[in-house]
Amino acid sequence: MSGSQIAAEVAAALREVARDVGDGAFIVTLLRGPDEPETPWDAGNYGEPQEYELPALVQNYGGKVFDGQAIIDGTLIQADDKRVLLPATGPQPTTSDRLLIGGVSYAIVSIRD
Repeated sequence: MSGSQIAAEVAAALREVARDVGDGAFIVTLLRGPDEPETPWDAGNYGEPQEYELPALVQNYGGKVFDGQAIIDGTLIQADDKRVLLPATGPQPTTSDRLLIGGVSYAIVSIRD
């Protein structure tokens, strides 16, 4: 089985289980802002961001424990933060993108492969 076939199979499985395991949000919208204007006098006139709907597993951090320590530390991870698992296929998010989950826009703080 090729890498692309495995990625497609994982994406399909993610769509299927995200509804059952996550908090109900199984489709998120990746918002990718347009490039900055080439000229300084166009500053602030960037146009509309590109939107990509992606299957996702969205989880609240809650009071979960990881390696014996609480995940929420009050600095990097806050109580209302979310963990989002996205498929390897499709557009790959960056920390300059945003995620729209249930009508709420979230910054992407870190990305793990």
